[in-house]
Amino acid sequence: MRLVQWDRCRAAALVALAALALLLHPAPAHAINAGEMTALKDFYRSTGGPYWKHSEGWLTLDPCRASWWGVTCNERDHVVRIFLKNNNLTGSIPESFTNLVYLQHVDLTSNYIAGPLPSSIGNLASLESLTMIQNLITGPLPVGIGFLVNLKKIEMYDNWIFDPLPSTIGGLKSLEHLDFGFNQMPGTLPSTISQLSNLKYIDLTLNSIWGPVPDLSLMNQLEFADLSYNALNGTIPKSIARCTALTTLRLNGNDLEGALPASLASLRRLESLFVGDNKLNGTLDPAVLSKMASLQFLSAGNNRFSGTIDQSISLMPSLHTLFIKGPAAPVRD
Repeated sequence: MRLVQWDRCRAAALVALAALALLLHPAPAHAINAGEMTALKDFYRSTGGPYWKHSEGWLTLDPCRASWWGVTCNERDHVVRIFLKNNNLTGSIPESFTNLVYLQHVDLTSNYIAGPLPSSIGNLASLESLTMIQNLITGPLPVGIGFLVNLKKIEMYDNWIFDPLPSTIGGLKSLEHLDFGFNQMPGTLPSTISQLSNLKYIDLTLNSIWGPVPDLSLMNQLEFADLSYNALNGTIPKSIARCTALTTLRLNGNDLEGALPASLASLRRLESLFVGDNKLNGTLDPAVLSKMASLQFLSAGNNRFSGTIDQSISLMPSLHTLFIKGPAAPVRD
């Protein structure tokens, strides 16, 4: 009888001790899953982690419980943000990186990351922003990039991308900011780019893009468009006037021909218009330009305009800079 009582007492004591241990050292409600942990470790090793400027905490304990430099987790211990800007990353991004399926924001600007983006990048279904300005990224861009339906911003300015945008780019229905400037992207722009109806900013300057100016008529939220210094040809489409939110339009440094479309007068918010260094002809009609009430800067030099610009240019109420040197029309006092 005493032995039974003793066993009961001992069992009760063990339960009490276990409960006390949990109070003093509670087990974590969540822990990062193995796939995300492997992805982070692979990324560290593939991009020269030991030589990063900052790698505090990496490869120690749980990245969501300990502090890993540049890594942010949500309340359920999933990695949602990686910010390693200007951190001496080299090498390439491993394919396993796309196991970070809860990732929302990535900024790897000003590093030395080379090679293409992971072919399975479409797995990052939660991704909202991808910023990799000033790296050594090459193409081709994976077709899966068009599966990132939550992506709002992609910035790949100043890389080594020598391949065209994939046609799947039109699948980025949430995209607001597209920047692939200062690469060497060749060929024509895919027609699907016209489907980016939420786009507010597009920069494709300093590439090798040829063919017509894309149809931007569905982009009624577009505020900034820079397609300068490419090899675009044909005429400036009249439909561009439907982009009524435009404040900056840069088409300079191409092979565009024909006259400035009179429909540009509909761009009442346009502040800067760059059309210099093309093969445009016709006249610079102040009657059209004067309707662009917000226009402050007009660059139209080195074209084939004819006629003169008289004092009626003063009807343009906001204009403070007019650049028409070269073969452009002379200004008459």
